[in-house]
Amino acid sequence: EAQPIGAEAEFELAKMKFAKSKEEANGAFQRMAQSNGPFAAHAKVWSLRCLLSLKKMDEVETQCRRILSDRANATMAMIQAASSALGEILLGRVEKDKANLREALVSCAEAISVGPPFLKEDAEEYVRALLNAGRCCALLF
Repeated sequence: EAQPIGAEAEFELAKMKFAKSKEEANGAFQRMAQSNGPFAAHAKVWSLRCLLSLKKMDEVETQCRRILSDRANATMAMIQAASSALGEILLGRVEKDKANLREALVSCAEAISVGPPFLKEDAEEYVRALLNAGRCCALLF
């Protein structure tokens, strides 16, 4: 198991890679997520961010549903990230199937219910959920 300082350095290095190569960063985040080290939960959130940036929506949906099906072992940040991303994916499918609209809204509402994060850098999922919930409401009413 990684030492806390080494794990933090590895995590910060992966975040720096995110700016240059989402593929490379995602590989690093996935290795950390599987290690169950002190930054595993953060790495899962960042892996979702990488996959969203790479537009690998099937992988995003699979990871989101995996996280949400095992809530007992998920952090609130992981639940917020997974719910927010799943809501966006489902909203993108509304034209094909209107049933996705309510499921998208519920998913966004779940992400919003976690509440705003303390740090600005962690607000991406919360803001995504707010914006997509608004889009859902506009389509519903």
